[in-house]
Amino acid sequence: MACCEMKYLSKSPQETLTLGLEIGNLLTEGHVVCLEGEMGGGKTALSQAMLRGLGVEGYITSPTYSIVNEYEAKGMKLYHFDIYRVESAEELYDIGFEEYLKNSIAIIEWPQIIREDLKEPVLDIVIIKTGNENERIINLKGPCPLIRELKKKLGERGKDI
Repeated sequence: MACCEMKYLSKSPQETLTLGLEIGNLLTEGHVVCLEGEMGGGKTALSQAMLRGLGVEGYITSPTYSIVNEYEAKGMKLYHFDIYRVESAEELYDIGFEEYLKNSIAIIEWPQIIREDLKEPVLDIVIIKTGNENERIINLKGPCPLIRELKKKLGERGKDI
């Protein structure tokens, strides 16, 4: 599947939330989202917004210590991974990682140790802090239909910066 890219300048946490909600609205079964960025960059906040966009209600917690949190919405299984503390891909496979990816949507924070093993469609998101405390440059690379639709939904905010 062809990949397309876009850059998004978020000037506030609310704009990042809007982006996450729109991404969540577009994800379908089989999608994997990989989130990279420095500590405190907004990966978990963006993940939570995507889960809201997918229809998750109630409290959404960070899987920092549990490695994976499971949700269900719209008849789909949704998995939110934080693999910062995982030392190797083998550790993930030991907990049945590949089973989590079947017939579901997975959002993975800190995906570096597993990224090369993932099958498409993958949406890669890199969040970069700028000099402004609330501003982020968010680079997205993924399936062209998803990126094109995201740009349409975001209107002016979806234009490349």
